[in-house]
Amino acid sequence: MTLKADIESWDTKSKAAITRVYAKHMDRPEFIQELIDLIPLPTTEIGATWILKHHLEEDASPLPDQLVQQIYKHFPKLTHWGSKLHILQIMEHLPIPSKHRASTKKFINECKSSDNKFVRAWSYNGQYQLALNFPNLRDQARSAILHASEHDEAASVRARCRQLLKLSQKHWQK
Repeated sequence: MTLKADIESWDTKSKAAITRVYAKHMDRPEFIQELIDLIPLPTTEIGATWILKHHLEEDASPLPDQLVQQIYKHFPKLTHWGSKLHILQIMEHLPIPSKHRASTKKFINECKSSDNKFVRAWSYNGQYQLALNFPNLRDQARSAILHASEHDEAASVRARCRQLLKLSQKHWQK
């Protein structure tokens, strides 16, 4: 089966099954490109983003700039909360290209109003990553993260934001 067919046959729940899909395809030279091409497709976006997240967390080598650009180009096409969450969780592995700054900021802001508390929590991580890449956004990011750390209805969002505030103190010293 192809990578696409294997992802489409995944039940979107079994970690063992999607890990087997990763193991089956990961050594092929075209694997990462095929995976990125599957991100914007509704039938594969959750599996493709999960596998990409797994790959980036397992393999410390950075992706080439061309592939990173393609991933950021797909952000606006994501529709499922799970795929948005996966992307937000791996932004630290994906330096934000200048040409995708505005669309990334828009994606993050949309995720901040998600009904899903985990997407909301990780959207602030995305805002933090955006501010790491673009220092002129730090004050705005700190203000938004501080506000969410005190006012978001979900404890998980408030806790994630408190962690980000601690990180920002360490990394954003002027």
